[in-house]
Amino acid sequence: MSVGGIFSGVAGAVFQTSPIILTNGIATSLWSGINGVTGNSLPSFVQGGIPLSLFTEALNTVVGGIQQLSGTGVLSQSFANYKPLPGSTLAKYQVGQYPFYNQQIAANASIQEPLTVSMLMYCPATSATSLSGIKLGIMSLVQSTLQNHIQAGGTFTVITPAYVYTGCLLLGMTDVSTEETLQAQWAYQLDFMQPLLDSPTPSALSPIFGLLSSGGTAPNEVVIG
Repeated sequence: MSVGGIFSGVAGAVFQTSPIILTNGIATSLWSGINGVTGNSLPSFVQGGIPLSLFTEALNTVVGGIQQLSGTGVLSQSFANYKPLPGSTLAKYQVGQYPFYNQQIAANASIQEPLTVSMLMYCPATSATSLSGIKLGIMSLVQSTLQNHIQAGGTFTVITPAYVYTGCLLLGMTDVSTEETLQAQWAYQLDFMQPLLDSPTPSALSPIFGLLSSGGTAPNEVVIG
């Protein structure tokens, strides 16, 4: 397989089946358990986040594997696929609707607003999930996982082909199924918002701001390398 084919396969797996990552919240406790088993031997770049697909595909993979062994199913068929919906924002500002003295003042008066992104989750019943209770069990697990994650202060990373939204909050998960098929509840919209945060203080200036905020005296000379 060519390098381009490998990249295309990896990109497809990320963008289509695993674009929503749970961070902090329950992901922290799950990784604590994993590190306890592995002795913290996993590389750092794979630690910290848990893909939502871990919860949607676990039961689906087991049932699909059993069906494949019996010759009645396809193991590689995912329970859920995702795509970003139109309307996501990369930059959003609010400008006052009153007269400004000049153009520079008008530009400085721009107020940044949170970024938003919405993902469409396709989850129609398949040969594996059409069995009694399988889809109900998966979606119930997804609902309880999201609820527990949010209550634990968890955030989300949403990966799209154009941008990676980090530190997002989930605003809602809504059934947006249409009458394209006879199935019900086969498409859900997940709305996320990336809240505005104070810009982190540059590391070289951290000691100064720390002293000032605690009432101390900053040094006379500071070398920023």
